Amino acid sequence: MHIRGKCLVAKRDQVFCTSIQSPPPTGRHAVPAELEDPFLSCRQTMGNCLPPTGWKFPSSLRLRRRAKKTPKNSSVEGSWTKKTDPRNNTLPLLLITEATPLSQMSSNRRNYLCSINVIKSTQIDLPPISLGEFLWQQLELQPVEQEAFGIFEEKMLTYGQLMDNIRVNIVLLDHLLEPDNDKTVLILSNNRAPVVSLLIACHIRDIPVAIMNPNFAGMLVNDLKDINVCCVFTSQEHLDKIEMLRKSINLEHCILIDEKEMSPLPGYQSLSHLQKCYAPGRTLLPPVLTISKRNLNDPIAPVLTVWTMGRNGYPKMVHLTNKNLTSSICLIRQVTQFDPNVRILDLLPLYHPFSLTLSVYNSLISGCRLTMLSKVGPLDFLRCSEHDQISVCFAIPSILEFLAFNDMVDDYDVSTLEMVFSVAAPIDDLVGSSLQKRFPNILLYNAYGLCEATSITHITLLPEKAPRSIGSLLPNMECKILNLHTGKAECSGRMGEIVLRGPLVAQCVPEHADCLTYLDKYGWLHTGDIGFYDQDENFYITGIVRSRGVDQTGQTGNMDTETPLSRKRKDINGKKHTVRVRVVPRLLLHSEEEQQLDLSDSTSSS
Repeated sequence: MHIRGKCLVAKRDQVFCTSIQSPPPTGRHAVPAELEDPFLSCRQTMGNCLPPTGWKFPSSLRLRRRAKKTPKNSSVEGSWTKKTDPRNNTLPLLLITEATPLSQMSSNRRNYLCSINVIKSTQIDLPPISLGEFLWQQLELQPVEQEAFGIFEEKMLTYGQLMDNIRVNIVLLDHLLEPDNDKTVLILSNNRAPVVSLLIACHIRDIPVAIMNPNFAGMLVNDLKDINVCCVFTSQEHLDKIEMLRKSINLEHCILIDEKEMSPLPGYQSLSHLQKCYAPGRTLLPPVLTISKRNLNDPIAPVLTVWTMGRNGYPKMVHLTNKNLTSSICLIRQVTQFDPNVRILDLLPLYHPFSLTLSVYNSLISGCRLTMLSKVGPLDFLRCSEHDQISVCFAIPSILEFLAFNDMVDDYDVSTLEMVFSVAAPIDDLVGSSLQKRFPNILLYNAYGLCEATSITHITLLPEKAPRSIGSLLPNMECKILNLHTGKAECSGRMGEIVLRGPLVAQCVPEHADCLTYLDKYGWLHTGDIGFYDQDENFYITGIVRSRGVDQTGQTGNMDTETPLSRKRKDINGKKHTVRVRVVPRLLLHSEEEQQLDLSDSTSSS
């Protein structure tokens, strides 16, 4: 007789106990025990540990409660109760929902999500002093007889002569400008030797100085009014632009930096004539140099104002502080570590912040010899490299392409060239491989940065790491890949927008989320570049953002790597809003047909 009892049911590592009742068949319907129970042999050896045929586990209490809370019209209603797997019903099914934006999360959860997947580089001590004081301290350590700076085919200045010119310019600025005012000095010139001493003199006196591309003068009249420009240093070829600025701006002093005559044009003064009045040996020159520290503790007080060409086709103004510039110079010196005997050639214009931080200030504090070209050209580059025996070059992509493929390079001796830095744009794979095959002894460095971050933020040696990588992060900086769908940081191998935070990030960047490059309230600089990083923390760039969309909650709109892309999404209230995004591959930016690309937005519903 089959009695009622307890049966232990085992599933993998779990053991359950339940009551069962199975009356035995009788009469002619009786079947052999082996056919009735196919697990009979197992039961005889292992015990009664298997469930009977057709038996099902009841739903757990957690699943029954969850089913009651599910709306009747939900698409997932009963997804855990219908066709329950009797062998694996202890694990609830995953309910995949739309990602929650950061703005809709609690502060604790938002802070936690913002702290993970953040790449943090090594930390080094930075000097808590102003830019002018730091530069002057480093210049005093260099030999006064050693050559410091000069323009190709012009007289080279020694460190002693450069420091004398800085002292003279400091006295000149004290007589031209009233102390403790908020007026700005504008330098509107190409690469000239007096520009460097003027810049350092302004830094020492903590006078805001602006340097710009002369071709932008007509478009930036309103910006010059905002920063209160009162004095301008210019050269002869830009007098027409100065006359145009005089109609809109009250310029108190207009000084020609390359005027040799004692009586210059009416309304202009000669820098050489003014410097003779305050030359060494005169009573007006102070014996001891005093350094101003009025803006040292002000985190947003501009020390240097530059303009860079924005991705919308218009120049944008960037204010750099003492902390930005001093930190950038110290970090770059920590990475490059130039020997004092190095001869450097800078092919970047002086009005670009990369030129000031990477080559000019970095070479001067390292005791190197720096040469610049008045006009950058391939032939001038070859002549200067051969004549001055250049060993380090800060180049632009066009010069690298010329050096890799042009046959004219064989007519010049560039064997002394040891290191080449590409800082204006990433090195093309074909150009990089061809250059290394042609000059196997040259170390090729690829760097990435933007003006809003003062200078470079990533650098790598090719092909030591990944050939298409922009390199690893500079010290004291933080970087993460931001998912623009959710606003959360992605892990390695995931694509998103590159965002930066650290002492190099300028605090005067616009905080509007509809700008291509903006600063959020947490101090993260959204670069507008799309990329990712690998397991070795090498970063890559795959494209850029052409436009942004902002939803009703203030978060940046969705983004993807497709081109073009436009989506309509539903927010929590069920309302639709259009998000227009452009992601353009970086390779298209270097083509001559960039202006002919069709970037018109198209909308589609998802």
